[in-house]
Amino acid sequence: MSELLEELPPAHLEYPLRHGAVGDWLVLGPIQVPLAKLKAVQDRAARLHALRAELAAVEEITQLPSERATCVVAMDYGTVHEAVWRVVNTLEDRRVDLAQRVITPHALFAWAYAQVVLPSRVHASLILATASPVEVWINGEFVFAYDELPDQPTDLRFVATLDEGTNEIWVRVATAGQGDLPLMLSLRIPGIEGGVVTLPTSLEPVKRRQKLVAVMDLAYLSQDVYARKQRIIVRWPTEMQMVDALSARLQTPAGRIVGEANPMIQRGAKVDFGEAAQFPDGAYEVLLQPQFEEYYVQNMRVQRRLPLQIRNGKWSLVYHGTDAERRQEALEDAARRTGDISAEIAKGALGKWDALNHEVIERTLAQISHQESGCERSLLALLGWVARMGDLPDFPKEVAWALEESAPLALAHLDENGAILPATCHLLAGQFYPQRTFGDLHTGEWHRAHAEEVVLRWLRACAQMGLPQGESQQIYVDALMSLSHLVDMAYADTVAEMAAALLDKLAYQLALQSFLGVWGGSRDQGEPNWMLNGRLGPLCGLFRLWWGQGIYNDECAAVVALACAEGYTLPEIIAAVGLDRQQESWQRRQDLRPALLSQPRVNRAAYRTGDYLLASAQGDWAAGTPALLWQVTLGPDAILLGNRPACSSHHGVWQASYWRGSAAPVRVAQWKNVLAVAYGRIESHSEDQSEGYDGDALLDFSHAYFPMAAFDEVQFVSGWAVARKENGYVALTATGGVEMVSAGRTTQREVRAEAQAVWLVQMGRAANDGTFAHFVEKVLAQPLTLEPDRARYRSLMGQEIDFRFHAALHEALRVDGVAQPLKGFPHLESIYGGAAALPATSVEIAYHDHLMRLDFDAHETPARIEEA
Repeated sequence: MSELLEELPPAHLEYPLRHGAVGDWLVLGPIQVPLAKLKAVQDRAARLHALRAELAAVEEITQLPSERATCVVAMDYGTVHEAVWRVVNTLEDRRVDLAQRVITPHALFAWAYAQVVLPSRVHASLILATASPVEVWINGEFVFAYDELPDQPTDLRFVATLDEGTNEIWVRVATAGQGDLPLMLSLRIPGIEGGVVTLPTSLEPVKRRQKLVAVMDLAYLSQDVYARKQRIIVRWPTEMQMVDALSARLQTPAGRIVGEANPMIQRGAKVDFGEAAQFPDGAYEVLLQPQFEEYYVQNMRVQRRLPLQIRNGKWSLVYHGTDAERRQEALEDAARRTGDISAEIAKGALGKWDALNHEVIERTLAQISHQESGCERSLLALLGWVARMGDLPDFPKEVAWALEESAPLALAHLDENGAILPATCHLLAGQFYPQRTFGDLHTGEWHRAHAEEVVLRWLRACAQMGLPQGESQQIYVDALMSLSHLVDMAYADTVAEMAAALLDKLAYQLALQSFLGVWGGSRDQGEPNWMLNGRLGPLCGLFRLWWGQGIYNDECAAVVALACAEGYTLPEIIAAVGLDRQQESWQRRQDLRPALLSQPRVNRAAYRTGDYLLASAQGDWAAGTPALLWQVTLGPDAILLGNRPACSSHHGVWQASYWRGSAAPVRVAQWKNVLAVAYGRIESHSEDQSEGYDGDALLDFSHAYFPMAAFDEVQFVSGWAVARKENGYVALTATGGVEMVSAGRTTQREVRAEAQAVWLVQMGRAANDGTFAHFVEKVLAQPLTLEPDRARYRSLMGQEIDFRFHAALHEALRVDGVAQPLKGFPHLESIYGGAAALPATSVEIAYHDHLMRLDFDAHETPARIEEA
């Protein structure tokens, strides 16, 4: 490949090496090649076998790499794929993130190319990070290959020689599978001083291209989510020195333009697209590019995209309507949604059969037939639809016929220790099609009998120990969808009755950690798409259905399932707990999660008042755990959370990413309205121990999401970030103080501190702490000592808090000199009642003079006992 250098176009982009890392590349792909056999993704070995077969068919690239150049990739069985080389300027982690989501089995291929210009010849041990098979060529010679499919990025070392002057580096990465597929690369040359990366480009003049990119890179949005009267404004810093002309478009990711402007960009410039209320709900982006003549005629094809969400539903803050009225409201909202089978089910429940979108129904049936990623939820929804409404005269009979054919074939394997949603599919399909042969050649009767055992085992474990897979919005949704179907449709009374009692328990757990319709609990799986705003996840729609607070959105599968569930009505006492803003509640809970072997027990804490919710997962957490360990909730938009980021990506495939998990070990301790979080040092697996290098850290900071636009008042003073939302207050600081990010993709939405640091969060409210100015004054007056591994602080409640990272866990938190446990909590403890220990044979719920008890004795039928 090195002979191509002589033929490359003379125009080159030039970038410095970043601490020895190649941070800028020309990238081709990922190219997606469908895999014909579904079994190609059943396990890691099958995926790797399928990928090797596809890799053998890929022919060598002979075209010249250059920005915007088209490249043809040929396969030896005759197919060709076209793609365009593009420049990827990596973020702080210096990783080229190519992770993809594919709904059917595919092989993915991508190439990265760079020229590294060095001042002298180097013989070095290079560090390559990858999450899939990779091959490397340097100056035309094949130097390294890796042929495994790890779950997460892996650092690999190989020795290579780089010459003085220009070195041509090619890297090919590839993977195969279905769903979220990890695909990435980074390359570091330890010990390099100086050196640059050059990338051939067809966009000239180069100085003009670079200036346009620099102006675009300074643009920022102050919010991730916009609603109703909030104005969508793109801004540039007031200290910007450059002046230029751009085109700015507000459009959907598919390219439908809904707003456009051609502004002159200078210091403090703004592009105002107006109020969010004028646009339909959904995902959008602001596209920045040169103006028409320069972009289309002069071919200066550079762009930047700033993603955002619009959610215009009116957030309800108060209890409203009867149960029947809220069910009707939920179904009517869902019926207006497009593209999802839940909307069609809602139309059927409302009797709007003429409004059915048969394309959506056909696409859902095809999804099940092709066993696409996530098809179990669609299968359960259709099974419930047919069971509930299949006998109605207007029901589309072709749905029932097609489902009878496709469901047994899709259910090829019953996992004896699996999650509840697929087990429920097996149980219901076995009931409905008892004599049909399923994909594993067993009959429906066999599937029903075995699925009942699996489901009952899961129900008892969840009732007595907690959700076996841990807690997240999606895990709750899958559980609630399954339980709502079992209540109505399970033939076995023990299954239906246990499902109803467990619905009560899970609803109570959610009510305890909800605030104004937002779920603010800690999570074992933080979902990147839903973490940063309360308007986006599926649970806010459930709260709107159950007790009138929240908002309906596109994530309506569980809402529709529960709105259609005739056998279940939420007890009013649980709704009262979710709505309560009069009492201050200190809650602790311990769950046993056998499916999460790395940390089978979790101890959660939460403190809720009428003005805020602070929640956390206590104790020690290993690096890489994909959890959201703490959250402050002051409203649907005013959410704070933090971590020590492991990479710059938000993609859900990465276990630890920019906002979830942590690159380092973490210790978390909460005492009522005070939270302390310590981020430790990353254990080094590298020989590079240069100054400031923290083990194998990619990013040298810890941080917190801090959306300034969501607050009514904000102050940065003496290393603290302090904010007010209505009558709720939050103050946070860290070792060395915190600073607001003032440039880049998270401008005015992120505060940062040192990588190895203790973070401290103090909550407050007007009822206890007076005005916001008084709160700030009181916080600054409290004695505070923050070290990299210890915090000593007198809280606003007057308690002496001593938190240490390296002490034994039972000594890690002391309050007024007394050690407070960070583990071994009761199964459920709050002012509203709960359960004393694991396994829990009953749960008591008390609200004023009302009492309800859920009995989960393994030898008796579960019961809901209510007393006035």
